[in-house]
Amino acid sequence: MNIATIEAKSLTVGYGDKNIVSDINLRFFHGQVYCLLGPNGCGKTTLFKTLMGLIPALQGNVLINGKALHTQARKIIAKNIAYVAQNHGVVFPYKVLEVVLMGRTAHLGLFSAPGKVDIESAKAALATVGLSDFSDTDFNRISGGQQQLVLIARALAQDAGMIVMDEPTASLDFGNQMLVLEQIQKLANQGLGIILSTHNPDHAFRVAQETVLMAKGKLIAQGSPDEILTGAQLSAIYDFPVQVEVLASGARVCVPSF
Repeated sequence: MNIATIEAKSLTVGYGDKNIVSDINLRFFHGQVYCLLGPNGCGKTTLFKTLMGLIPALQGNVLINGKALHTQARKIIAKNIAYVAQNHGVVFPYKVLEVVLMGRTAHLGLFSAPGKVDIESAKAALATVGLSDFSDTDFNRISGGQQQLVLIARALAQDAGMIVMDEPTASLDFGNQMLVLEQIQKLANQGLGIILSTHNPDHAFRVAQETVLMAKGKLIAQGSPDEILTGAQLSAIYDFPVQVEVLASGARVCVPSF
């Protein structure tokens, strides 16, 4: 696994001449979980795509391991940052192991086929997420939560130090959400850096060391979830009354206050 750090410096992201979010200054390190929160359309996915070099920055810079992103080859970027997109139920006509093997592309030559090392890496990634027994199962015949874990395994097989996850729990039931969040925490404990977006502040309370709030074209706040995820702050960005309650266990949860 490569040890990757990502830094955004005075970054503006968007499309063409349309600014979505401006003046972004963030640093992401391995071994931490970072959670981005904000209303629909606030720019979370656009920021992710810019951090990975999939779309160009409108202003400012993205640095990977201290080097400007735009100066690095696509394969080098892929060896440092893996991406788990939202699972929209796309049917892969592949076995589970074949899907995970796709994560090895960054380590193969232009016309190379996966070899023994790649297959072993894919199997190890499946074992990490607890799905070894599903290697030969059709991807479209497993549950939504299992599919999301397979996509995480594909990112693990990429052997990058940082994984960006765009709403990894979207459309999952409560049990599968907890399954994915548990896996995210385990990966961070193993030294990976995880940057994820979510619409559920409770997820940030559960797994994140640092949270970034985005709304209205800018970063509203960043810091530990306990510090910045207050009822007043959440009510302001979502334009809806929210309060944060502390359970007997000490866990914090968000509830509507109407």
